[in-house]
Amino acid sequence: MSTCRELSMDVLWSAINQANWVRVEGLLNSSDIFGLHEYREGTNRHPESFNDGNGDILSALCMRNAPLNIIRSTHFIYGQLAMEADYRSLLRWAYNGGGSDHVYGFLLDVAPHTKVNDREAPIHKAILKKRNPFIIKKILMLYPNAVNSRYPDEYGETPCEIFFRLWEDRLEEIRERNKGNFANVLSYHKDYKILLKVKEILILLLKASLSRERNMHYRKFRKQKSWLPLHEAIRYKETPCIFVVLLVELIPDENKKIDASGNYPLHLAVSHNGWHSEYLTECILRQYPRAARMTNKDSKLPLALFIESGKGKNTNNIKNLVHAAPDSISKVDTSTLLYPFMLALCSDRAPISVANELLKMDPSLVQGGVPVSEE
Repeated sequence: MSTCRELSMDVLWSAINQANWVRVEGLLNSSDIFGLHEYREGTNRHPESFNDGNGDILSALCMRNAPLNIIRSTHFIYGQLAMEADYRSLLRWAYNGGGSDHVYGFLLDVAPHTKVNDREAPIHKAILKKRNPFIIKKILMLYPNAVNSRYPDEYGETPCEIFFRLWEDRLEEIRERNKGNFANVLSYHKDYKILLKVKEILILLLKASLSRERNMHYRKFRKQKSWLPLHEAIRYKETPCIFVVLLVELIPDENKKIDASGNYPLHLAVSHNGWHSEYLTECILRQYPRAARMTNKDSKLPLALFIESGKGKNTNNIKNLVHAAPDSISKVDTSTLLYPFMLALCSDRAPISVANELLKMDPSLVQGGVPVSEE
């Protein structure tokens, strides 16, 4: 019996080493593999023939990227073959880039007891190895605090910083190659798959980062129905402009949504003090120019917010905002009772070119004066 068992196990290991997965699946499901079925029944606790000197069968299947159905069936039928130490070794191997995404995902599912602390979480390497979004999601479910800026990698980078550095230039190239608009990327092209992957990971990282900032558990935060990815990407000051533009052009309906303060993405973009907000304003106006006519709950038009933010060295956005909402140039700001050109002249932050441009577009404004309140 011992000789038969050894021979049949030799056949199995040979099939595994040759990556003959049809043969492996047949052997694992047959009664020819002595010892496997005895082990499954609990009568053979430690069969030496399960190890060929290079690890147990489950480890061998994972490290050779066997089909997931074979790995799963082996785990569920003969799960005790791999002890905790083996799972730790497998996960460490997967953390460092070994195995397919599906094998990695399987290991994260079946070995929760091998969790490490957030400082040692594998999110940094998963992003660096360009793992699929579902892997990032699984890791963030296990380690929701791993995106915390207090847990950088050995080079001092946070997961978000690694992600932005890794993909920023690639996104610029794709956009330039498609006539300056992500929406022009054809759905069957490989670039489109890259954009979807980057978009999904960006949203996952934003949710994890913001849930931490707002002291809300990631599992609860990610299920919020009021989640507005474009609004949050603009608010999150670490997000490079090209990633926000990706959401603007790839999810155009987000440009039409308002947050709890009545702000459209355009309101947030014109008042943003970071990166290329004027360029972002231009992109949003192309997608949804109607937002230029809308006031938020403070009765502020995007034009007034743009002037108050102190931008306007490039007056093209002033022209674009007025072109999208012609009436806005002659509307009095309810909080200051000033016309837009007066608001620009009174502001310490707005360049004089803003007031000049507004007056050029409508010289009759200088004849109006400041409206007097009836009170």
